[in-house]
Amino acid sequence: MGPDLLEWRADGYARIADLQEAAHALNRLGQVAGNTPVIFTCRLVAEGGLQDLPLESRRQLWHLAIETGNASLVDVELATPPGIIHEVVTKAHDRGVPVILSYHDFQRTPPVREITERLYRMQHLGADIAKVAVMPESQVDVLRLFQATTEARASGLKIPVIAISMGPLGAISRLAGWLFGSDLIFAAAGRSSAPGQLPLDLVRQAVNLLREAGQQG
Repeated sequence: MGPDLLEWRADGYARIADLQEAAHALNRLGQVAGNTPVIFTCRLVAEGGLQDLPLESRRQLWHLAIETGNASLVDVELATPPGIIHEVVTKAHDRGVPVILSYHDFQRTPPVREITERLYRMQHLGADIAKVAVMPESQVDVLRLFQATTEARASGLKIPVIAISMGPLGAISRLAGWLFGSDLIFAAAGRSSAPGQLPLDLVRQAVNLLREAGQQG
C-alpha cells in the first residue's frame, strides 16, 4: 500500500508481555517493513490500549524496541512518570531513535491553552514529535484543536506535531489537519485502531485533492 510509515500497536499482540516473543516479532517486523520506518507503540489502556500491561512491562518493551534497532520511532505517553520518560528519551536518543510523546483524551477536547501547554511540555521533556488526540463533542471542538496547533506553531513550538480530533466529527482532522499544523496522518490498512480512523486509500485521495486545489488557487 506504500505508506510513509508503519505503526505497530504492540498492545494488540497477545504475547507482547513475553520479551522473547516481543523481540522475535520486532525482528520479523523489521524484515517485512524493509526501508519503511516503524513506530513502536504499546498504548496505555486509559488512552486506548488493547490490553492492560503494567508500567514496568511497557518500560522494558520500550527499551527492547530501541535496542533491537527495528523501531524507527518509539511512542511514549505523556502520562508516564517523568523519570521513565527521561530514561527512555535518553536511551532512544543515544541510539538515534526519535521519540513521540503522546496524549489521548477519549472524553473531551481540552481548552486551547491546555492543549498548547501539553505540546510545550512534550517539547520540554525531550520529545522529537508531540502527539495530541482528543474527542470532540461538537464542530467547535474540532476548530479548537486546529486553533491550538496553529497557535503553538505561531508561538514558537519547534518540534513536529500530530494533532487528531477523533470520531466521526473529527474526521476532517485526518484529511486536512496538515493545513493547520499537523505533520502526520494516521490511516488504517485494515481494521482501525482508533475512533474515526480512515482507510489509507481514502486519506491519500483526499490529501492529493486538497493539494491540487491549493496549487490551482
